[in-house]
Parts: sequence; C-alpha cells; structure tokens
Amino acid sequence: MPILRRYALRLTRHPIDADDLVHDTLLRAIERRATYDPSRNLKQWLLAILHNLHIDQLRSGHSGRARERDFVEQNSHMLAPNQLDSVRLSQLRRAFDLLPPEQQDAVRLVAMEGLSYDEAGRVLGVRPGTVMSRLSRGRDALRRWEAGSDEGPQRIS
Repeated sequence: MPILRRYALRLTRHPIDADDLVHDTLLRAIERRATYDPSRNLKQWLLAILHNLHIDQLRSGHSGRARERDFVEQNSHMLAPNQLDSVRLSQLRRAFDLLPPEQQDAVRLVAMEGLSYDEAGRVLGVRPGTVMSRLSRGRDALRRWEAGSDEGPQRIS
C-alpha cells in the first residue's frame, strides 16, 4: 500500500485524490482478480492498474493538476526570502511539471520509486528501452534547466 499511495500522490499531487486513486486501484484489482497471473509481480500489476486509472482520469478531465498549478502560482510568492530550499524545490517542481507526461512517468517510477527499467516498462506498458529513453530525455531536460536556473524555469522538452 505505501508504494501505491506514494505513486498516486506523485501523480495527483493532492492527498485526497491520491487516496481515491489507491481506493479505485484496489477496487479494480479485486473486481478483476481472476485476470491476475500469479507468476507476475503483484506490485507491478497494482502499479499498472493505478497508472492506467490515472491516465483514464486525466482523459476524462478529473485531474487535480490544474488545482496544484494554481496553488503553486498563487502561493509561491508567499515564501520568505530566507527559505531558499523551499523556493528551489518549488522551482524544481515547476520544471518537472513542464516535462512531457511520458518523461514524468519514467522519472517517477525509476528515479523516485526505484523500479527497474523492466518493472517500469511493465507498469507503463512499454519496452524497457523506451523507459530508458524517456528517463534519459527527462533527466537531460532537467539538467539543461538546472544549467540555466538563474533565469528560472523555462519550457523544457
């Protein structure tokens, strides 16, 4: 459960939405338990369900991303000047949000959740080489942003 909640929270950026996503994931897993192959890793199966549910929610317009972006934009100026770490984290979060969703997913699963390329590929429904490519492009984009960070986050790809 903790890995499901962490991943859901990273996808939704809102605790209530993350809890709902985990709940929906577990409900779907129970409903479709007959399709589970015991030779397959249960964690990967559940993460794949969670990921697919999130994609479905994004497509149907039930995402909390707009709410999170509005919150960051409205409140980023409220940080005290001596809170440089908080400001830097906020800037990095905005830069990460500018990555294409495919690269965000690869970075989340491999760099943040510690999944292997094979495991992340199974969760995302792509080959491990595709995960490696997306992760590499995402990291490169963040490094380019970091190199020009004096100017603030810019559109990265």
